[in-house]
Amino acid sequence: MSSRIFKAFMGEVDQLDKGQLEELEELQFDIFNSDINLLSVHILLEAFYRGENTLILGDFIKGDYWKIDEINENARDTGDFSSTQDLVLSQVLNTIEYLRLGEVKKISVEGVSNILDAVMKEMLQSNLKRDALDDMAGYYAAVIENIFKLKKIWEENIEKARESDEKLGGFANLYDRVEMTTENYYRHLEYVITVGAPFIEIDIEFSDKAMKRLEDAMDGYLLSFSEDDLIDKKPNYREKRFYFSKQLENFVAYIAKFPVVNGTVNIPFEALSENGFEFVKVVSFLECQKKLKVRNWGDEDLWNIKFHQTPITIQSLASSDQVQEVSGATENLKSDLSFSKEKGVLTIGDKQAFFRKDTVQYHLIRIIFEDPSEIGKEWFFSEIGEKYDQAEDFDDKKFANASYQARLRISRDAGIKDFFITTKQSVTINPKYLK
Repeated sequence: MSSRIFKAFMGEVDQLDKGQLEELEELQFDIFNSDINLLSVHILLEAFYRGENTLILGDFIKGDYWKIDEINENARDTGDFSSTQDLVLSQVLNTIEYLRLGEVKKISVEGVSNILDAVMKEMLQSNLKRDALDDMAGYYAAVIENIFKLKKIWEENIEKARESDEKLGGFANLYDRVEMTTENYYRHLEYVITVGAPFIEIDIEFSDKAMKRLEDAMDGYLLSFSEDDLIDKKPNYREKRFYFSKQLENFVAYIAKFPVVNGTVNIPFEALSENGFEFVKVVSFLECQKKLKVRNWGDEDLWNIKFHQTPITIQSLASSDQVQEVSGATENLKSDLSFSKEKGVLTIGDKQAFFRKDTVQYHLIRIIFEDPSEIGKEWFFSEIGEKYDQAEDFDDKKFANASYQARLRISRDAGIKDFFITTKQSVTINPKYLK
């Protein structure tokens, strides 16, 4: 593997010996090299940058996993997993642990009282063949038995809580959950995990440094992928790896089947099982190159992808030229990034942060957004101070503190932690939020 990728990933990590570093390098490559696991990395990164510490297992389940060769073969070969959903949960937990991305605090079943309804609906909707009835009846009987064991644990926990505090009225409805650890979740979820993915929560305490190193490493991997450095390192679930130019050609032909509305295409999860291109890698690289924007990698129904130039052609995606947004944004400003001086509202995609007009934070952002042609530059606090239109005296510390407070506000309101890059003397909008 390219040392460039490894160094980007490791960053300041120097506590590991050579053998541990080599092992970590190999694990990282294996995760990036698999579209399914790379998708999990995207979902984890989205949660981290939005300040979300609770993820739903169902968010990681895309399309009909039983038709994806990688999942099928792993599940059959190892025999260590009760279902595809069990395998996916294990992959997510292993990614977090192996790449030292943080700590999984607990795994929970939220809505224990509703799982049985979901199982019964699935069972009634199943088009069962007569020769499969015996097997399916045994399967659903095991799932239902598992659910009642969970409900028993839940009821016992509620009773203990009530005994400790009789004043907790409505406690059972408020805390309709069973909490587990990474060590014991399997024996509690052995069968229910197959149909209960939308009810299973993973609570994670992310490591800021590790997640940012992870993103840098992923970008490095994708660059090598696009330059065909990895042509011989095909994923174990594909017969071969096509050259990037061929993957791009096949990708464009595939999305041509779907309507384009204002530069936006809705792509179904079945794209994961296409053989002519590696969907997650191709789209990830194009997103890094500002050719498109994935609205949400963790979407439940499909991927909503906005292309920054139409018509969508091989040339529009392969060109190295910076292109204007479809909606006609200014030279440096994204069409989904704006600041309203009248309302004090900063809009970043579908997220918003709110600033009162009588605050220094408001004026800091107002000044940065005043001239769209300068929005992406490094703003020194002394320069912002000169543009500050208040009669009172100012100093650099006032705006250094304002930039810090603005970051907190954006993180709290919009769930975006990295909108500003700050130093002791300056503040800059993170280029990832610009064109």
